[in-house]
Amino acid sequence: MTLAMRLELRAVHKSFGATRAVNGVDLAIGQGEFVSLLGPSGCGKSTLLSIITGLVAQDAGDIRVDGRVVNDVPAQKRGLGLVFQDYAVFSRLTVQENLAFGLKARATPRAERERRLAAMARRLDLEPLMPRRGASLNMSEMQRVAIARALVVEPELLLLDEPMSNLDAAVRMALRTELKRIQTDLGQTILYVTHDQAEAMAMSDRIAVMDAGRIVQIGSPEEIYRRPSTRFVAEFIGDPPMNMVACEVLRDGDSVAVRTALHGPFSAKASNVGAGNATLGIRPHDVRLCEAGSPDAALATVLDVENLGSEYIAYVGYGDAVLAAVVHAGAVAPGDRVWITLDVSMLQLIVGDDLVLRPFSRESRHA
Repeated sequence: MTLAMRLELRAVHKSFGATRAVNGVDLAIGQGEFVSLLGPSGCGKSTLLSIITGLVAQDAGDIRVDGRVVNDVPAQKRGLGLVFQDYAVFSRLTVQENLAFGLKARATPRAERERRLAAMARRLDLEPLMPRRGASLNMSEMQRVAIARALVVEPELLLLDEPMSNLDAAVRMALRTELKRIQTDLGQTILYVTHDQAEAMAMSDRIAVMDAGRIVQIGSPEEIYRRPSTRFVAEFIGDPPMNMVACEVLRDGDSVAVRTALHGPFSAKASNVGAGNATLGIRPHDVRLCEAGSPDAALATVLDVENLGSEYIAYVGYGDAVLAAVVHAGAVAPGDRVWITLDVSMLQLIVGDDLVLRPFSRESRHA
């Protein structure tokens, strides 16, 4: 069953002088969805959020909330819950009064108001802060209060712009888990703007990746990670980032094969790709250490090993490039000669800025 659309953007444009900040964005978010707008700084995502809220007017295109065009509706009448990166906490009010502000404005009965305040304070660990005034809070505490104040009124459509940027890692991880639980419990629709792919991957039903004012791909976290549609998405998503390796595309009639400095040729199902130079993308988790004599094994030298705590990254020489591979602790050391193989089914063939989605199979062998 198709979800009713809570929010729709149709051909939205916005320029500031000669700079085109938002360039023809189309986006539809269904009721109860958690969608993240993900991209690097300056890609236009915060401008787009400001357009949705009504704080910035678009040059062209429509904003629809529950099917109703709200282009000319003032920000305060669009019925949206908002939390911005620049938090706004009333400094002279206590935390309890800050949280109660929106509920009082909506004439929420006192018993229901107190129930919601107690529940939200408990869920976001604000109980010790409730008697304190906003002016006495640190940045992390103020941001948590700002998020709680938006959530406690239980808006059906909530917009958040980098709301966890001022939180330390432990608080951020706990809060994103609780935010997702609250969203699921209340059936809220959320558009979450972030440059942090870990946040987007952890919380989202779908991710819209934005670059240079455009949404270049939208899909589930798994789709975005495993089946990027452009080189930008392939390189932007993933930590550690995807390896990019020079390769050569070979053609013999209808047969296509690809080889790199150390591997291949691998037969490929990419009939629309011409012969010549291209790029292979392979994620570090899909580069494997192996035994000599293993299928498609190649000998390489370990240049460095990086300890990331939960995993180790080995950097090996690969022709003129350096290839990152996820390894176990103590598996290799700088200077070691090791045999490596690639998970052929995970290879991404990239021609220019376009990406041919995994034209290889596990059965691909020498052409």
